[in-house]
Amino acid sequence: MVSPDSTIHRVDMPYFGDPYEVIVRWEIARFITPYGNGLSLGDGFTWVYDVTDYAPMLRDSVHITAGNFQELLDLKFYMIEGTPPREVKKIEKVYSGYYNLNNFPALVPPDTVDLLADAFTFKIKTRTSGHLFSNPTNCAEFCYKTHNLLVNGVETRGWQIIRECSDNPLYPQGGTWIYDRAGWCPGLKVDEQDIEITDFVSGNTAIIDYNSQADEYGAYVLEVQMFSYGAPSFLLDAAVDEVIAPNKLKRYGRYNPTASAPIIVIQNRGAETLTQLTIQYGPQGANKTFNWEGELAFMEKETVELEAFDWEEWDAGDGRFSVEVNNPNGSADENTMNDVYSTKYDLPDIYPGTIVIHFKTNLMAHQNTYEFLTNTGVQIWEKNNFENETLYIDTISFLNGCYDFYLWDSGDNGIDFWANSEGKGYIRFYDLNGDLIKFFDGDFGGKIYNSFYADMYLGTMENANTHLGFDILPNPNNGQFVVSYALENEAKISLSIYNSAGQKVWGRVEAGKKQGKLKVELGMLPAGIYSCIIKSGESSLSKKFIISK
Repeated sequence: MVSPDSTIHRVDMPYFGDPYEVIVRWEIARFITPYGNGLSLGDGFTWVYDVTDYAPMLRDSVHITAGNFQELLDLKFYMIEGTPPREVKKIEKVYSGYYNLNNFPALVPPDTVDLLADAFTFKIKTRTSGHLFSNPTNCAEFCYKTHNLLVNGVETRGWQIIRECSDNPLYPQGGTWIYDRAGWCPGLKVDEQDIEITDFVSGNTAIIDYNSQADEYGAYVLEVQMFSYGAPSFLLDAAVDEVIAPNKLKRYGRYNPTASAPIIVIQNRGAETLTQLTIQYGPQGANKTFNWEGELAFMEKETVELEAFDWEEWDAGDGRFSVEVNNPNGSADENTMNDVYSTKYDLPDIYPGTIVIHFKTNLMAHQNTYEFLTNTGVQIWEKNNFENETLYIDTISFLNGCYDFYLWDSGDNGIDFWANSEGKGYIRFYDLNGDLIKFFDGDFGGKIYNSFYADMYLGTMENANTHLGFDILPNPNNGQFVVSYALENEAKISLSIYNSAGQKVWGRVEAGKKQGKLKVELGMLPAGIYSCIIKSGESSLSKKFIISK
């Protein structure tokens, strides 16, 4: 031990306060990261937020932070040129913080806000997520509570805070991802309520009152903001807000890939109520027209299911799908910048015309039903009333065409979930040779969706055949092409061509040769996908080709 030469004293210096700038935090989005045990996102998973309302804040120098230190987040802002539906004049916080549920009315009392004299429309945005559990009521994360928003004493909207999580597009995850939670699910955006309040305000002030059913336990992270706007920028402005299907982006994975009815979201961004609209859509090279009728007020949205396409139109495309809206209320659209929306899509599975289903139930078999529908929504097969821990085998044959398969689980926990005692089930598709053609993960939440094209010429004919081989050149073609074939031994062959409906449109029989070329002229046939089948003795093969005009 020696005597110290000197003594050092700690002096605390405040960072905030004069002359430093006071930092005011504004939440523009909230996201709960997924449960990562055993989870691989491959090249990543993308979520999108529309932050147009926050444009006044996203200018000059802005400090942006995402309060997460567990995952690598890649944040990008896309600046879209054009005129917004309305100009944001003011953004203000009404409530912002972490509030215990047992004293919620006192912590979140009614708040009187001043209204801008030159504002024309007003909106309240809420973002609420419930946390804390392991208490007698499992509040606030797992308890059902009704929330509502009152403006000047009048309820504008009420909603149940618990959110369905079994339809999460990011699945399966490592934890209890299927459990419904208060305003959020792991790997999803926190629920937002956008509430137009213009019709509920008058004068110079408005009383904003956010409420929740009471409970002794739990807490909510609450963000309530008020937006004041100028007048709508356009009288007539219809927009394609979203294309849910077809779309190859991962966040739409519960609906894709698909060959069934396209699903889009339209929005009225004009001051006049939208009552009719013309929608043109299709994969590259195909086009349909859908005449929509309804009633959408300013900024309201509606999900629209359009008419389905035939397989030939999907398959002949280049993987791009486009939607365009026009003629709102029978007049010209004043803002064409948002009329067109394009996506990329993947083709769904192609199965043989006959498939064998193996369905092994778990200990809660009464929760399950499976069904097949045409791509126009007509049910052609349904099976339920299963026994526990039983293997069911069904053989189903299809005509050429597009179909949808659904396996439903009313318990919203799939047939193989690690966090319960319901046992393990599975469902698989096989061909007639016993080869596996489709495996489904049993940890799927509420449903499995599988869109596919059934080709009754597929199966054993397309398996490798050492006795026979042939090719079609060119492919695609204009109806004139050459079939080149080779046999192991000289033998008679038959060549048949079928359209997509299974009808034979051409045929020829050739005398015994070991190899040869056949010139085929089918220029009279319409454009589409055809099957060419060549047979020699017990051997046969099939190939598809496209006639394009």
